[in-house]
Amino acid sequence: MSMANGDGSEISSRRVNYGWIGESWGLLGQAASPWIMSQLLYGVLVFLLSLALNVLCFGVPPLNLAGFSRWADHQTPVSNTASYALSFAFNVFQSSAYYAMAVKQVRGEQVSFHDAFRGGEGFWRMAGAVLLIGVLSLLGVAGLVIGVFFVAGLLLPAWAMVADGESPTEAITRSIRAMKGDWLKAGLFCLLFTALMGASALLCGLGLLATTPMLYLVSALAYRDMAGMPILTTQPFEYGAGQPGVWPPPPQATRPPDEPTWGAGQ
Repeated sequence: MSMANGDGSEISSRRVNYGWIGESWGLLGQAASPWIMSQLLYGVLVFLLSLALNVLCFGVPPLNLAGFSRWADHQTPVSNTASYALSFAFNVFQSSAYYAMAVKQVRGEQVSFHDAFRGGEGFWRMAGAVLLIGVLSLLGVAGLVIGVFFVAGLLLPAWAMVADGESPTEAITRSIRAMKGDWLKAGLFCLLFTALMGASALLCGLGLLATTPMLYLVSALAYRDMAGMPILTTQPFEYGAGQPGVWPPPPQATRPPDEPTWGAGQ
């Protein structure tokens, strides 16, 4: 069964839009400060957490450069396990916050710096999605290396859907159903966007400050256009009943008051 939403078009008839790249760039420009500044802060936090983990595992580092390098490169099974667990949790938190932020902006709502650090609300859903989509991506690699891009294309909206409150299994199922009608173009889109991110990394990595937010926004745009993002509506403002002698009346009033109030008492 096909599903219609928003503009009334059926999901089965929708097509991947390369214009998402330009639209995501425009959305980034509208909220560049929270997107870019939060990434810089996340980078600082990653460095501090890595430093703290090494201190816990190996003690205070030597003050000389050679000793510090050996200390920083020192690895043990325990430190590696702790590092992987911390990295996974950090990435899940960041992804949960950023995909939710992207969905919020695509809906037309204002986003703020605070939104970039609200990853706890959907943390466990996003953790499940990371694990499930990771397994599916490995299957794509096993079949054919380039197959990972087609798996990514089929699951492009799923990330934003999970951040919007859907369970990982429901999001994956709906995403595949929405994207399978244009799976080839979806895979090529992911290949193109990966190349774009790779090119942006050549600028000393600074270009990733732009293309990384665009990745989150593209997922939300695919969610909107391919799977049918629910659009939030606000309730109309409730005016009180019309009062005698008050002008102008509330919108639901059908006639003016018998006697206007202006000029009274003069």
